[in-house]
Amino acid sequence: MSDTPFERTEHYAFSTSTPVRYQPVTRGETVIAYLWASTTEDAASCLMVLASAEPVDRLRTAARWAERLGRARAEGLTALQALERWHGAPEDPVAGGTERPLGEAAALEELYEIANPGHPHPEPVPDEPADGTGPGGRWGDLAPFTLDRRTYHPDTDAAVRYAPVSDGEQIVGYLWAAETDDAASFIATPRSGAAGSRAKSAWIMWMVDRRSEEVSPLEAFELAADQPPHGSAIPPGTEVSTAASLRELERIAWS
Repeated sequence: MSDTPFERTEHYAFSTSTPVRYQPVTRGETVIAYLWASTTEDAASCLMVLASAEPVDRLRTAARWAERLGRARAEGLTALQALERWHGAPEDPVAGGTERPLGEAAALEELYEIANPGHPHPEPVPDEPADGTGPGGRWGDLAPFTLDRRTYHPDTDAAVRYAPVSDGEQIVGYLWAAETDDAASFIATPRSGAAGSRAKSAWIMWMVDRRSEEVSPLEAFELAADQPPHGSAIPPGTEVSTAASLRELERIAWS
């Protein structure tokens, strides 16, 4: 895992419409960025947390990850293989550390909202230069962003209410809502694979609609049993559970 110079060749795509796997990047106890890779496409990049550091420091971190990802691409690694290569790396003074657990998001927009709630996200720019320096390229993830349609915040420090969701054949994930924050989302189980990703996408869009109706997260959670999106639902008779934190629920979902 050295950072020796290399000759840049091609790069991964900087945007995707598919679900993404992501790696929190930390400096000390602070998350400074999210390294992400598409689960199905050859797309990967580093999304900076705007509030984590001064612009010049964010640029240095983004540049280091652009170099690392460029090296992985030049070696023929897929985007997911590049993400896995750096998982668990000790903290680097510039790049940060990658020792926290991996996560998954139904879409890149969801990860944008986790990293920088309320900011505009960079739009994909076609026909960018191969060195990744186009307007939507290497530094695209540093820009502010806005979502036209908003959902609940996908992270919380509060206790959460949750229920399993099934597609009729298996439990594909868990719907949750924070007890005190404006936060709610869906966690897909790793073993459910594509079915979990499809369910998560459907539930995220369902929550976008509830948010646009000015329904609170807990009210939306209560509506979910009777008004699920197409393809999956909370099984009849399911008892609602409570987790002390979202991290506790993640451990349940990913175990």
